[in-house]
Amino acid sequence: MRHGTGSVPPVEGSMMLKRAILPALLLLAAGASPAAPKGSFTGEMSSWTDEKLAKKVTIHKGSAPNAKGEGPTPNLAKLDAPPRRVALVSFYTIDAGKAKNSPVYRYSPGPYVSITEYGRQTSTYYLTPDGAAYFSEKLYERGIDSLKAAFASQKMELLTPNEYLDTPEKRSLYAGYDLKLGFASKMSKTLQDAYARMGGGDTRVSAVAPGYRLFPIHLAPTDPATAVNMNDLRQKLGVDALLAVANTTMYDGKEVHFTGMVMEMFGPNPVPKVEGKMYIQYKEGQNYASAQVNFGDKGGWIAQMKDDDITAESYDGYEKLLGAVGSEVAVHVASAVAR
Repeated sequence: MRHGTGSVPPVEGSMMLKRAILPALLLLAAGASPAAPKGSFTGEMSSWTDEKLAKKVTIHKGSAPNAKGEGPTPNLAKLDAPPRRVALVSFYTIDAGKAKNSPVYRYSPGPYVSITEYGRQTSTYYLTPDGAAYFSEKLYERGIDSLKAAFASQKMELLTPNEYLDTPEKRSLYAGYDLKLGFASKMSKTLQDAYARMGGGDTRVSAVAPGYRLFPIHLAPTDPATAVNMNDLRQKLGVDALLAVANTTMYDGKEVHFTGMVMEMFGPNPVPKVEGKMYIQYKEGQNYASAQVNFGDKGGWIAQMKDDDITAESYDGYEKLLGAVGSEVAVHVASAVAR
């Protein structure tokens, strides 16, 4: 962010300081807090009650669980208790981009955003990998404690990489693990790339918070093949379940809007496979819970940009959202186990 270098005369500076502080003191004395910036994510979250926010979270119910453990829906009632140790293996931001018409040709790569314009045709605006990584880190720092608390309320311990990567072997495994995507995820990526090439935005750019790997669960939530491969990773890490979080944003050339979230939880099939028994659709790993929140293109902004500088940021309230989504996932799993 650029800052001015001009100095302010001492007397005038003190007057400006008084004028800035007095309204804030009056607000504090009245028990009020300063209004959130117009159109910001913080402003949007401030108007959502916990009950209203919970209704915004969509949990994929799936079909009824199978007694033999077949099909995509896990028979969680077969578990004695909810997964005790849950590893958060991916936390990232994916930017959908924004396409606009423009009469100017300009290519302007920068540290946070990139702009490409073609005459009077299509201009695409999207976060750069560094930009996506920056916002991933900011959102993670704001929300991780709330997410941990949501799982703890259901007697599940959410672990971060510094907690579950406790040996050199595990750190090496995690760093180099090749998550093989299932057919549904591959098809989704193909369609999104095609949409981007037609000027519908750029869906390529995603980046993780520091210390995490990018496992693109947003491509096809509930993809059975992805669940199987995630369970393989779970076994090798020595935990009871895995969690992944994808944040979605849209940079429109002026503001970075928070548009939604996908949260997925994976674990082993609760029904052990019986040797010699005939199965048709048995999978060793399954998707325990899939939750989504979609604010659409009108989601509040988390950052305002000017000439590739961040001029304003707004993350307050993200902890409330992440905690609410985490709570819905944790309660869904715990309730299914208790049936």
